[in-house]
Amino acid sequence: MQEIHELAVARGVHLPEGCVASTLNFVAGCPQEATSSLQRDLLERRESEFAVLTGAAVRMGREFGLHQPAHDRILELLTQNGLLKPDLVSPESRMPPARLSGPPRVTRPG
Repeated sequence: MQEIHELAVARGVHLPEGCVASTLNFVAGCPQEATSSLQRDLLERRESEFAVLTGAAVRMGREFGLHQPAHDRILELLTQNGLLKPDLVSPESRMPPARLSGPPRVTRPG
């Protein structure tokens, strides 16, 4: 979450005060056995939104020269275990930018 916050700051996106802590608190309150649809898709080797979510954060972080050790480790582990193709975060896999009709909306967990 801190890496995503740093990316937001680098891109000039204002996030609410305390959003990292509140998001981490939300996740900490989830049952230990809880999984995300992205996690289940990767484990079942189904198409997932990884490239346009996490992959986009990694690509943008690299463009801004940000140090993202947690994201780098996630990519390394997923690739080593055959759950992710290495090219999913390459610049060539970039999706067209989303068209926003206004400033980005931030949804607080909970």
